[in-house]
Amino acid sequence: MESMQHIIWRITDGKKGHDIQSMALTKALQKKVKCKIINLSIRLAWIKIFRDFIGLDKTQKPKIIIGTGHRTHIIILIAKFLIGGKTLLILKPSLPTYFFNLCLIPYHDNSRRIKQSNVIHFHGALNSIEDCKRQNKKKGLILIGGK
Repeated sequence: MESMQHIIWRITDGKKGHDIQSMALTKALQKKVKCKIINLSIRLAWIKIFRDFIGLDKTQKPKIIIGTGHRTHIIILIAKFLIGGKTLLILKPSLPTYFFNLCLIPYHDNSRRIKQSNVIHFHGALNSIEDCKRQNKKKGLILIGGK
């Protein structure tokens, strides 16, 4: 018997950095779990929610709804309440964290004081760069950035 394929909605706000982070997360999830990613801009997400809610689309309901950035907050919450699924937010929300099932918040978002059980803190930004299998101990890399 084939295992069930989970549906993940990835709602994007059009910002490249946000898109890279949510794409990295969905690619990592696909390596661990059999899932289908449905990529939706905010505009297309509104249409999809409306069509699913009134029964025009007979698609499988999302298991997870992922959003990155403030502009995705309201749409992923509306999708959760009208269509179903768990919400996963990347970056510090402008709404209370308890509105979402899980929040992945980088430390650089000044989030150290947020201590809820649905919050996972991380350093840097999510990306799809993988560890190098070979390492040369005579070479190194120093990254300098900021304002």
